[in-house]
Amino acid sequence: MIYIISFLLAFVLITGLLIFLNSSYKNIFAFDFTPVSQSVAVAEVKKQEPQSQPAVQPKDTTAINTALKDTAMQKIDSSKVEPNVAAIKDSSAVKKVAQEKAKKVEPLPVNTTVVKTELTKAVEIDKNIAKRDSVYKLWVKNTVKLYETMDTRKAAKIIQGYSDNIARDLLLTMKKKKAAEILAEFKPETATRIISAVQ
Repeated sequence: MIYIISFLLAFVLITGLLIFLNSSYKNIFAFDFTPVSQSVAVAEVKKQEPQSQPAVQPKDTTAINTALKDTAMQKIDSSKVEPNVAAIKDSSAVKKVAQEKAKKVEPLPVNTTVVKTELTKAVEIDKNIAKRDSVYKLWVKNTVKLYETMDTRKAAKIIQGYSDNIARDLLLTMKKKKAAEILAEFKPETATRIISAVQ
């Protein structure tokens, strides 16, 4: 009960504080703590209120109709229209030229020294990976020989301590009979997990 009352009291206090700060400052959620003056607040409220339009009366519609007829009767000055049409054509031509230039992007010159250094780095990385792989394969080969000579139960306990992928590599490299004896010592779930482990 005490927790509920304390939660409600904290909620009311924080809500009240947010309302007070939001009305006193410009935008507290964007960390804009510039004070808002009353005149600016009143001006914003006036902008938001819709201005009332005077009601249209039948007399006004006749005036609007005559004004529309007068504008329709006036001739359009062709000297003003022709430059605008020419300007529109020119802008479309400029757009076409810009699009053609964008299509004709010239390839950047290739810095051969940078390419060579990148290639040598890649070759070095590949050599390191190959070296690690060959060291790992040699370790697996030597370790398998050791485990094949050990007692089956002891070898099973040791192999269970390795990660699933390493245990899998060891078992698949061993002679089939010895690997089967070691797998027989595992729990079925463990044997399935090790054999189905993905590299």
